[in-house]
Amino acid sequence: GRKPAVERLYFHLPDQHNVLYEDHDDIDDVLSKPTISDSKFLAWMNTNKDFDEARNLTYSQFVSKFVYNKRNRSWQPRKKGYTIGRLIWVPPTTGELFYLRMMLGSCKGPTSFEDIRTVANIQYPTYREACFAMGFLQDDREYVEAIKEAKDWGTTNYLRKLFVLILLTGAMSKPEEVWNQCWHWLADDIAYQYTKSTINSGRL
Repeated sequence: GRKPAVERLYFHLPDQHNVLYEDHDDIDDVLSKPTISDSKFLAWMNTNKDFDEARNLTYSQFVSKFVYNKRNRSWQPRKKGYTIGRLIWVPPTTGELFYLRMMLGSCKGPTSFEDIRTVANIQYPTYREACFAMGFLQDDREYVEAIKEAKDWGTTNYLRKLFVLILLTGAMSKPEEVWNQCWHWLADDIAYQYTKSTINSGRL
């Protein structure tokens, strides 16, 4: 009966990971720490170099077999428990970070950022181009999936704003197709809001 734990997995573009420090820390001290170049995500790629088993796993699958040791900032083979990995959600408007996330859904055992944008032994200059090579971007389905995923935690108002933001980027090839597949999520609360506003105006 116990549900497996869910671990939210953060990821980042090269040299764009978060650095934690206290308000009173001297910035030069912070930047000179050896751990400045560490992140859980980078440690994952380093672990892939050392374990054959890791090379057959995506980042999300990896946490079912390995556990992160915060003290020495490394992943170790998991001895007990079962964990499901879930990549954090990022909107399509984040550009390359969004495309990196798409590649992480299928890329197994990369040991570098370059590996993640390599498809069929061809290294692409951007994650977006790698996504095209994988066939992820031919039909705007990444936008439908992004809105579908966001509906599980975002308000309907947020979904509408997200749709407009994606429209403004001009990245969708067939906006009307995306609309046709998503409109019912975007319009989910409209009847309720209309009823509420007419009841309230009727009281005046």
